[in-house]
Amino acid sequence: MKLVSADKFLNALCAVVALLASPLVLAEPGETEEAYNANTVGGFIGGTGAGRRDNGLTLALTYEYRFNESFGLGAEAERVFGDLDFWLATIPFSYHFGEWKVFAGPGLEKLDGGDTETLLRIGGEYAIEISDSWEMSPTVALDFVDGDQEIILGVLFAYGF
Repeated sequence: MKLVSADKFLNALCAVVALLASPLVLAEPGETEEAYNANTVGGFIGGTGAGRRDNGLTLALTYEYRFNESFGLGAEAERVFGDLDFWLATIPFSYHFGEWKVFAGPGLEKLDGGDTETLLRIGGEYAIEISDSWEMSPTVALDFVDGDQEIILGVLFAYGF
């Protein structure tokens, strides 16, 4: 398998950062922020698919630090089992608005055969508050890796503090 060139990867990463940072420039001065949890840890369960036959159970551990009400930076470690067998790690930048969150960021995919490839993940989720600290979030994401796309669907259970 072939790695994405460093130039393409950096260009995509810069575009994602610029897109996520644009609301900072457009924000109205003096806007008040609502209460939010600065740290969130969670567990994800779902499925990853790459075509009609390739799919697998997906389990992940996630962490996000929110700089303010709108922006966060996270880390995710993921394992996909089944027709697809690989480990994945991403560093998503996120933008929160109300219960919605969109995210994008770079990552690495390590196949059980030993090959490692870079990827770009984009996605979104909708937070359903269970309590002041707990939420459940249906999630959809799309990975762009080695000229292919993989779709990830599932639910994130997260604890904020």
